[in-house]
Amino acid sequence: MKKIFVLLLFVLTISVIHAKDWLFFVYMAADNGLYQYALDDINKLEKGIQSNMEIIVFIDHLTGSEKEGAEVIKIVKDSTDNIVSPRVKYYGNVNSGDYHTLNDFMKWGQSHYSGKNEIMIIWSHGTGWFRGETKHICPDNSYSSAISVARGELRKAFQGLRRKFDLLLFDACLMGNLETLVEVKEFCNYSMASINEMPAIGLPWTDILNQWNLFDNKEDRYNSIIDKYLESHDYGGSQNPYGDYYNSIALFLADMRNLESLLQDFKSFADYYALRASDEVFANAREQCITFNDMQADIEVKQYFQLLKESAIEGDTLWVFADRIINSLDRVFVKVNSLNLAIEGYASIWYPIYEDVFYELYVNLYHNLEINKTRFCRFINYSFGKDTIAPLAPRIIKKAQTFNSLHLEWAIPIDPCNLSYQIEVFVDGVFKEFANVTETVFSFTFDHFVSHGKIVVRAVDEVGNISEPVFAEYNKQTNNKFSAYVSPNPIKYDYDAEIHWVSDKELANLDIFLYNISGDLLAKKTLNNIYAGEHYITLKQLLNNNKKISTGLYTLILKTGEFSTIIKVAIIR
Repeated sequence: MKKIFVLLLFVLTISVIHAKDWLFFVYMAADNGLYQYALDDINKLEKGIQSNMEIIVFIDHLTGSEKEGAEVIKIVKDSTDNIVSPRVKYYGNVNSGDYHTLNDFMKWGQSHYSGKNEIMIIWSHGTGWFRGETKHICPDNSYSSAISVARGELRKAFQGLRRKFDLLLFDACLMGNLETLVEVKEFCNYSMASINEMPAIGLPWTDILNQWNLFDNKEDRYNSIIDKYLESHDYGGSQNPYGDYYNSIALFLADMRNLESLLQDFKSFADYYALRASDEVFANAREQCITFNDMQADIEVKQYFQLLKESAIEGDTLWVFADRIINSLDRVFVKVNSLNLAIEGYASIWYPIYEDVFYELYVNLYHNLEINKTRFCRFINYSFGKDTIAPLAPRIIKKAQTFNSLHLEWAIPIDPCNLSYQIEVFVDGVFKEFANVTETVFSFTFDHFVSHGKIVVRAVDEVGNISEPVFAEYNKQTNNKFSAYVSPNPIKYDYDAEIHWVSDKELANLDIFLYNISGDLLAKKTLNNIYAGEHYITLKQLLNNNKKISTGLYTLILKTGEFSTIIKVAIIR
């Protein structure tokens, strides 16, 4: 056993010693119109790889091409125009537009290779969080599928990995939005993406890797990717030597460790200004912003808040909010650059100008995104003026009847605004009680003589729009040999509270105990020779009329020779 342990330790030590300084994983979902460009990029990687690098590439070949199916290759140095890197794993016919495939590749890669710095590159088509008719991220034409951001699939792709990536790079169009960054913020220290389209010819990997080791600082290496990208596409650059192309491009490097602070600033702004979002100052700033993506509904965050700051008086509240967010943006986006664009190239955010588009996409997709926790969509909702759209009806997810008590729980309806709930209680068809609650739970104890009851729940938004009702019915249980309840419950006044019990036979004795939340006995009462039927005593009688109990939760226990009933009681004063 000792020899085995020493051998294992030796193997692990050798593995660490020979771990490369830089480990690149590249996921090429290329079973689409970008296939030839994927092959070109693999060739660029072969020409540029350095001795302190390991580059592992997953490529899903185009259906109908010479090499069908997906494989993993390990990049080796080669200066020819042919791909010579050997296959290290064969996947066969798989769906590269399925997040499970991406997850499997990353898990497999981290279990077989290690590096002092790990970089993950997702290479394919992209449209950010929103899926148009044909694209999302990593579309696979053979399966007519793509990895969804708004449905949480991209986030799921990173679950269960052994290690956090130092850099996550999206070599795909339009992935530089806050929505996507927030989805992957837990899985990388840095992220790189573009707010705009990326030319199919992509990143100049040979140039990037050839000068990689000229920099001592990790962040400088990452920044050099941006510089080389823009240089290569500029007039006279390595990928545009004759100026045949005029591309409007951008790329940023985001320090994800500072992202949470930015999101908190965003939330504070949205909470403070939501009800004023239709004011002219916000509408004017939005109108002046350059727009991106399929619906032209994404704007650069920096430009929007810079316009707000310029329109405000220095030192006033709006100026302070805008200035704070701009400073937070600069702490997150440590390198930003663009070419042939009127904006710097910071991340974008969804900010549509049409109410029907906003509401439909919010309800169907956007509410799933982690960025929704900033409540910025509440701000957008009010940018259209007065909210006239009623919330969706609550959906009851739990209904339980315990003797005479009906307990309900419902899911929060999808809505960009804050919600509360109207509760109506009906007894044998007659209105009994009304309540407004903010929680998503409600309980009501019906009197024993009630045969049928109904609890109606409606969602109400903060401007008074009311949803369609949902309801749950109560029916008296008649098959209980012994049951008990407290009415009302919760208890607001001692003299209102009655402890009821029903028995189908005579009881020799009944013990009633009252405990506080700490388990201390506060009161006990024993009743003897009780005939069959319904009976009650008041809470004051149990407390002997001279004790006072404070607000809190209590436990009431009723015990007979055969049965024991526990009732949770709340005192509200």
